[in-house]
Amino acid sequence: MQILPFDFMTWAKLHYFDSELSLVPSGMPWPTSEDLQVPDIAPFEEVGCDGPQTLSEDVARAYGVPLEGVLPCLGSTQAAHLLMTALLDPGDEVLVETPAYGVFACTAALVGARCTQFVRRQEDGFALDPAAIEAAIGPRTKLVVFTTVHNPSGRLASAETLHEIGEICQRHGIWALASEVYLDFLERSTIGPNGEAQQRRPAAAIHPRLFTSNSLTKVFGLGSVRLGWLIGDTAVMERCRTARETLAPVLPALPIAVGREALRRRDHLLGRAHRVASVGRATLNTALASAEGFEGPPPEVGIISFVRVEGIEDTMRFTDYLRAEHGVGASPGEFFGLPGWLRVGYGIAEETITEGWRRLGAGRTAWLQQH
Repeated sequence: MQILPFDFMTWAKLHYFDSELSLVPSGMPWPTSEDLQVPDIAPFEEVGCDGPQTLSEDVARAYGVPLEGVLPCLGSTQAAHLLMTALLDPGDEVLVETPAYGVFACTAALVGARCTQFVRRQEDGFALDPAAIEAAIGPRTKLVVFTTVHNPSGRLASAETLHEIGEICQRHGIWALASEVYLDFLERSTIGPNGEAQQRRPAAAIHPRLFTSNSLTKVFGLGSVRLGWLIGDTAVMERCRTARETLAPVLPALPIAVGREALRRRDHLLGRAHRVASVGRATLNTALASAEGFEGPPPEVGIISFVRVEGIEDTMRFTDYLRAEHGVGASPGEFFGLPGWLRVGYGIAEETITEGWRRLGAGRTAWLQQH
């Protein structure tokens, strides 16, 4: 079995906050005690997470999906690992988007699968294209993996696009996993049949060939809790549950308690996230409009953006220079498969975004003068 290094995570642990101004963060900050109270629970008390009156039911209720189709786990990465364990045999292929968050190739390697790619084109603003997926499906493809909201660009796939991907998977007898860790940044702008505001359904509720992975990290700001869930076909969920019995037979009680409290406070925490994202996006758009030498598609949802740096291809070295000489951090596009680009977060204070972008511009100008 091949173990691939997850280079971005190694880099991020070193450089997430090691600059004076960091535009690296990609999730909400930890909620304050006013936003979320840690439940009074003995940390070593063993509690269940499956079935009625548990975390599973909380997730099912929050996202409008059947209880038996929900599997809690240790974050969205473990959700992907469990699904790949349940669906794949050694030598099978996983079709993954590019640009991409690199963890999926690493996860596939752990179960003996290999990755192929389909391209989300720059020219299309990194839109998710069902035709590109179908054209890239090979005889050994068993699973398609993509993110929506797209990490790194912030592009959202429509329900119609997701249904079309589900139909493609149905025709080819394969499955697809939608990593939707940023989806709850989407505000409730969809109007339901009775005139009520609705949040867009998870991919798993749009087509039976689609799975959804999600977690408490990006939107709720609870990354250190390491809690997530997988939603999808009930028969496959049982296989995933069997795998979880080996990998994580008992989920930790305190994260479960915090997760349940977060879901009870979901409307408040989502409102917090929506406010931060809205203000941050407006500030980003203003800064980007006046920043010479940077361009990229406007992010639709979330708190991350992806921008091309004109005249600079080695953004790995460029970000090292930015941290050392200009005190500003950003994530190099090499980690997402696209050198010459930066992933830039905006779920932070307005003044940090504005000053951070001023330093990005000054850094680019100085770099080009020196190189």
